[in-house]
Amino acid sequence: MRGGGSADDLSAFNDEELVRKIAASRIPVITGIGHEIDESLADLAADIRASTPSNVAEMLTLDKKAELAKVRTHVVSIQNKITQEISAAESAIQIKGVENRVSQEVNSLLGFVDARMNDAKNALQLKIESLKNQVEAKAKMIEAANPDLVLKRGYAIVSGEIADGSEVMIQLYKTQAEAKIIKVKERK
Repeated sequence: MRGGGSADDLSAFNDEELVRKIAASRIPVITGIGHEIDESLADLAADIRASTPSNVAEMLTLDKKAELAKVRTHVVSIQNKITQEISAAESAIQIKGVENRVSQEVNSLLGFVDARMNDAKNALQLKIESLKNQVEAKAKMIEAANPDLVLKRGYAIVSGEIADGSEVMIQLYKTQAEAKIIKVKERK
């Protein structure tokens, strides 16, 4: 940076070696040589050319008010994002809580239904067992009254009129006989 001056005073900024060093610099170079109407080879090789040295200072010096406004805007943006994330997290927590309560209620109802189903199943099994026992008892009674079983045990079945001189049929297990009643007496 250099303020205005004569062409001889500014000729140092047209030096080939200086211009090559500016062009090869890895660090960005800002020039502000002379006044706005002055132009040098160094200005052309620089990354940024300012019109005056004061203009370079303005470029390099941040405006405090503008920077504070940017920071405030950035802080408000961050606060808004944080508030949104907190709201989203609270909503997710509330939803998760509702899901947990619903899941607990469903599990409770399923447990209640399972218990009632087991009670009904047990009651039905008891009823079936009771009916089965009744059927088996009646089957045994019917079997016990089976005439073939009675005959097998040595008894006989007599059919016909039971009166003196009448003829009757006697059924035994493997045989059958016809007989005549000689005398009928009362049992004492």
